[in-house]
Amino acid sequence: MKQTLRHTWQKRPKGSTITFDVLDVFGDENTVTEVGKTIGKDAQGKVTYNGKYMALWQKRDGKYLCVRDINNDDVKAK
Repeated sequence: MKQTLRHTWQKRPKGSTITFDVLDVFGDENTVTEVGKTIGKDAQGKVTYNGKYMALWQKRDGKYLCVRDINNDDVKAK
């Protein structure tokens, strides 16, 4: 069964947060690529997740719409 981002966010623990740290944005007025890091924290503020993402935005009807995105977990230290 395919998991959607909305489904994943709805089932995360109460009080947890996800933040996006934008590292780079490039493109033109119609298509923009965003690159950054994600950080997940539990309700007590402890970091539970680190990762990277890239999103492709297109301008449609005067608003930017995310049309593609990808993310991955950082490798955990052994």
